[in-house]
Amino acid sequence: MSTLLFINIGLPEMIMIFIWLIVMCYPIIGVLCVLDIIRSTKDQNTKVLWAMIVLLAPVIGAFTYMVIGRNSKNHIKA
Repeated sequence: MSTLLFINIGLPEMIMIFIWLIVMCYPIIGVLCVLDIIRSTKDQNTKVLWAMIVLLAPVIGAFTYMVIGRNSKNHIKA
């Protein structure tokens, strides 16, 4: 029973859909991280460093920024 009966797709199709969703989400997460870096009140050197980390290592850089680099006290209030 490797197919979903109601939409008639099998395991290979489900894997491709999952990979496609992951590939599409990485650029969005990277852009959101860079926008968050730009809006922060950190000094320019720190902003440039974080932006380079996020852009040069998209997956690990964005995750690292979200866990370590993001601090709610350093953001401009909208």
